[in-house]
Amino acid sequence: RAYRSWPDGLYWTSGWGCGMDNQPRLQSPEAHVNFSHDHMVWIDATLQAILAGRQLLAMAEALGRQEEIADIAAEVARLTEQVNAVLWDEAAAFYFDRWRDGTLSGVKSIGAYWALLAGIVPPGRLARFVDHLRNPAEFARPHRVPTLSADHPLYDPEGDYWRGSIWAPTNYMLLKGLSAVGEEHLAYEIALNHLEN
Repeated sequence: RAYRSWPDGLYWTSGWGCGMDNQPRLQSPEAHVNFSHDHMVWIDATLQAILAGRQLLAMAEALGRQEEIADIAAEVARLTEQVNAVLWDEAAAFYFDRWRDGTLSGVKSIGAYWALLAGIVPPGRLARFVDHLRNPAEFARPHRVPTLSADHPLYDPEGDYWRGSIWAPTNYMLLKGLSAVGEEHLAYEIALNHLEN
């Protein structure tokens, strides 16, 4: 919170900070793809802050020390509400980065699927959000799941690092998230596809 959030409380990082350092997420052409935060809200960093907060809340409950982290409980609730209010695009049924000018980026990144593991997707949105993983024009490629949706102009079917490659850590995050929301069949299907590839 002290070092990675904007005045509205949402989080930022950079290409190197999130690890997806050549994914086409920045708005400004002069922004450095590795090092710039480009004054934008990063969906994955914000969702990871929520997930970390939820893990701390679970630990505090197990230890009987909930009263010590009321501020974290409040932040998790506030961030969850904000993400669903300002980083969700209803028409696209997807969570996006928010650029400096307040618009949503429209870049469908694997990073948005931290929302499943963070437990923030409202039931009325879940099916549409997960359906992107079943769409061959987006994430249901011959080897699942690419880090960038195939309908993006810079998607590379050969991978090009984070512009279409399939990474075990992001797939593992996705599988755990799908399991957490009851999508076990899809998780199994994606895991088997990844293993066979």
